[in-house]
Amino acid sequence: MQAYDRDFQDVVAVGEFEEAPAVEVLRQLSYSRSFLAAAIRAAEARGIRTAFWAVAQYNYAYDPSRVYVPIAADPMFIGSFPWTDSEDAEPGAAPDTAR
Repeated sequence: MQAYDRDFQDVVAVGEFEEAPAVEVLRQLSYSRSFLAAAIRAAEARGIRTAFWAVAQYNYAYDPSRVYVPIAADPMFIGSFPWTDSEDAEPGAAPDTAR
């Protein structure tokens, strides 16, 4: 995939973009129940304990090794994680596993 769709992007913060524990910021992302544990492990592995905001780009697997221009220090990429929107599904509906 060469491009991403901004309709599948999520930008979140706690309050008015105050510094907060990373888990609290990441928890605000849509569908976070399906990837929060993996995202927190990845953030902690990079020494990230707090954040002001987070961005998630769904349906796009960013690969920093394929970037040939300088990458800004902010925002920091912590990884690509499988996700599901089953938390928004109707009770009793089959989970969406098409990703």
